[in-house]
Amino acid sequence: MKLLYIITGLLLLVSCSESTRDVEDPVFCTEELRPGLEVVVKNIETDSIIKNGISVNAIDSTGSELLEFIESAYFGAFEKEGTYTLEITGADFEPFSSETPIIVESDICHVITEVREVFLVPVGE
Repeated sequence: MKLLYIITGLLLLVSCSESTRDVEDPVFCTEELRPGLEVVVKNIETDSIIKNGISVNAIDSTGSELLEFIESAYFGAFEKEGTYTLEITGADFEPFSSETPIIVESDICHVITEVREVFLVPVGE
């Protein structure tokens, strides 16, 4: 019986410590939307970023998402964990399919953005 009281006391002590820690060291998450994927697509010959004329699709077990070009990269999978492959197509470039899956994980607040650089080969090269 004495052992039961000791175990119960220790459990209460641990649970109190955890709740106290949360109050003393809280985590404040921002409300911003973070991308799971950031893909920079470049022309292999010129090393320049390709901004127009291509489609960058992220594919996971739930379907396909067309990534959006913003400033210098294609972004998508906003706040969405998962295992993705990329398919990139365009009239002036050979199609690209990623061989290695990209795993997007998250921390306590947001997804952790996975950044990739892809080089496309112009058609006819």
